[in-house]
Amino acid sequence: MELFVQANSKVYIEKLIDLGVDKIIIGMEKFSCRQAISLTYSELEVITKLPVEIYVLVNALVEEKYLKDLEIHLDKLHHIGITGVVFQDFSVLQICKEKNYSFACIYHPDTLNTNHQTLSFLQTRGVSGAFLAREIPLIEKINIQNLVQMPCIMQIHGVEYMAYSKRKLIQDYLEATDKLLDSKQKDITIQATNVEDACYIYEDTYGTHILTKTQLLSLDVLDKMKDVQYGYVESLYLSPEELLQVVRLYLQGLQAIQDNVYQEYKTGLVKQLMAIQTGVKYYHSFLFDQTVYKIADVRKREEDERS
Repeated sequence: MELFVQANSKVYIEKLIDLGVDKIIIGMEKFSCRQAISLTYSELEVITKLPVEIYVLVNALVEEKYLKDLEIHLDKLHHIGITGVVFQDFSVLQICKEKNYSFACIYHPDTLNTNHQTLSFLQTRGVSGAFLAREIPLIEKINIQNLVQMPCIMQIHGVEYMAYSKRKLIQDYLEATDKLLDSKQKDITIQATNVEDACYIYEDTYGTHILTKTQLLSLDVLDKMKDVQYGYVESLYLSPEELLQVVRLYLQGLQAIQDNVYQEYKTGLVKQLMAIQTGVKYYHSFLFDQTVYKIADVRKREEDERS
């Protein structure tokens, strides 16, 4: 497995490279959503000179009135010489095809990449890689990866995307309740009734984003992911130093698998990881969960909960 890491500090990018990370995702001031940092074009130009593959988040949903701005943005990224873009709006792919840009176009629609047929078709339309949906189990992700001829990426650590709206939901709520709060704060949480775990919620130029406060953890099951091509480490809600420590531990875990000593080292690695951020709740998310249920099973579960 190779790692994709979203950088959350331009100062720490060289430290990530020194660790052995060679695929870094970067957010920009324009057309990036859920980015850990927002770089300018001049800052990006400096970073692309480093010995690392740079992928830029161009994952905003683009309104028609901004298509010309998007085209100018992609022109600048092409001129700078990035390795690829991570997108979800097909206007990005269309512009890149029309302009014959050589950089990779990695499709990341969050919840939609759940089968190999769709990805195989999209490859014929110019998609060169894809993030697989978090909501399907690991075995299905590996099956999809084995059935397509493009690189597949799956998240292995960090907070997870839950929902997105182009509406300014926090701002609307504050106006309706006369509460005083900065809607752009990143540490606001919400919690549904009768649900144990809270979620992060924040607004930006492109709308409202909701992410899990509980973090996905795969360090203790890396041996079950030995057939995974690319793992993604999410850096949102991690400090630059915390991200560095997390990535180091995952790389040590991957090396331990290669050296056939993973079972001896994994408990110690996980303990070190859990000490990085005290008070964080970790889980395996959907890695080993079925996401399609029989009606009879659902009714039995509801009956068990009632009793």
